[in-house]
Amino acid sequence: MKIPHLIYSRMRIVVWCDAIGLALFSVTEAQISFDINPSSAITIAMDVTTATFGGVILDLSGDEMPALLHREIYLTAAMLGTTVLVIAETLGTPREAALVIGFLAALAIRAAAIRFELSLTAFYQHFKTTNNRLGSSFISPSCRRTVLPISCHI
Repeated sequence: MKIPHLIYSRMRIVVWCDAIGLALFSVTEAQISFDINPSSAITIAMDVTTATFGGVILDLSGDEMPALLHREIYLTAAMLGTTVLVIAETLGTPREAALVIGFLAALAIRAAAIRFELSLTAFYQHFKTTNNRLGSSFISPSCRRTVLPISCHI
């Protein structure tokens, strides 16, 4: 039995489910926000915040570096889906059609990023050289093996 292959294949399933969830929540949150306040800028800002922080909570609960801080196209997909939805709503497209169009736009860009390993430029090069575990990315290499890493300089 190939354990690394099973872990990799299950992780891929989680990544694809996260992509579907991001696209779904981005358009549903945008629709709710647009119903409350039809301002496009507020709708986009509120939607991107709520859609992306669901993934941040998921990553932090799994002790992983949030995908938002990686080079992955994550926030951009949520913003694109919301923007497409707001434009479609503004142009008078029926609500269901606007939701489907926004969902497909967000899913398409996230799926392309996953499938073709597309990424944006990284802000910190430090994340590129360390592993993806949250704790070890922020602790210097000399302090990782100490009992009290709080006393080490980050």
